[in-house]
Amino acid sequence: MAEIPHLRRRARAITRNPDTADDLVQDTLLRALQKHGQLQADGRLRPWLLRILRNLHVDNGRRAAQRGTSVEPTPELLYCTPRQEQQVLLGEVAVAMRGLGAGDLLFASARQLSYAEMAARAKIPVGTVRSRLSRARAALQRILDGEQTSGGEEPDRSWARPQDAA
Repeated sequence: MAEIPHLRRRARAITRNPDTADDLVQDTLLRALQKHGQLQADGRLRPWLLRILRNLHVDNGRRAAQRGTSVEPTPELLYCTPRQEQQVLLGEVAVAMRGLGAGDLLFASARQLSYAEMAARAKIPVGTVRSRLSRARAALQRILDGEQTSGGEEPDRSWARPQDAA
């Protein structure tokens, strides 16, 4: 049947899933065979089939909404970090960041500023920004790995802007 490629394209466009689209096309053709008497003699076949396809898609969506959607279990869904654990980790990161000399630069890096933009804001050379960020990241990793505590030392604020210096 010459209309099948058109039905498949439309079904894939509205379902965005090749398997679901193939099922929808099959259901459409089955319904068309069952209701072939409703196609008028002067009626065009493609619009009629596309209307059946659309109506079946809408009906399937309504049925899925009534019974709830099912989700295939994947490894990512089967294991997820509990929210409490995420909150504790975020708290540990915040405490560790406060103990770092270049913590503000790390935050700027997280906001995806370029090294040049960070250097301009801090009024220091780009190479200094790179080396301090590298040291700060390594120190943060050591703190989070439990190799070093974040307290005790006064953070190096020599790079800070005049209004930030304490």
